[in-house]
Amino acid sequence: MRLQQREKDVDFRVVFANFDACALISPAEFASLLGITTNAFYQRDMRGEFPPPVMRQNRYVRWRTADVRGWLNGLTVNHAVLTEQGMDTPRRGRRRKAIECAP
Repeated sequence: MRLQQREKDVDFRVVFANFDACALISPAEFASLLGITTNAFYQRDMRGEFPPPVMRQNRYVRWRTADVRGWLNGLTVNHAVLTEQGMDTPRRGRRRKAIECAP
């Protein structure tokens, strides 16, 4: 039985929870925090879905962990608001035929 885990075996979300507020994270670390691929992360970043980076110099892009935590906390609040608003709007697409089940 192993007493120590390798760094690859530890989930980045666990490591991220222990980071200092002013620590910087890379796009690959940000993507693993969200559970998406790095390529998908860059596509969503180009659409402006993430907070602005603290440092952007050529290929060197970094975000402050305090900004990322704030963005994540705001994201969950916005999601709850959107689900409440979305309940009253009619569904999009073709209506389906109602099927009655025999008891």
